[in-house]
Amino acid sequence: MNPVEIPVDIKLEQNRRMITWPASSVEFLGHVENNQLKELYKNCSVFTFPSTVETFGNPLFEAMACGCPIVCSNAAAMPEIAGDAVVYVDPLVPNEISKAIARFLDDEALRTEFRKRAKKQSITYSWTETSRKTTEVLMRAGVHSKM
Repeated sequence: MNPVEIPVDIKLEQNRRMITWPASSVEFLGHVENNQLKELYKNCSVFTFPSTVETFGNPLFEAMACGCPIVCSNAAAMPEIAGDAVVYVDPLVPNEISKAIARFLDDEALRTEFRKRAKKQSITYSWTETSRKTTEVLMRAGVHSKM
């Protein structure tokens, strides 16, 4: 699968809609329980993760595992974690973020494609594989420390 380019020529009306969303369309939930969080991920139209400092990004992984279409920062470890399962944006350019969000909101086929990509990418991570790779690293480190 190849990454999808988000065209820069999003219509002015779409940008205006993004800028003028009523405050009632954003809800700050505070703490949510895990079962509620899973439902929020599964039912969202787009998950946005514009972090500039994550090393692994648990919310990013959780969103992928739940099959969210994702707009994600192109910084730090995010490209390594998410591969081609997300649309990348510069986290320091708000207009780029809003255009990517608008594209997902306006294109059901794009959302569907990226839901599939997110789920596929998430299954490349498992505790079994993490354990295997960690053991390999520790074994190599042990061998080299005896020399």
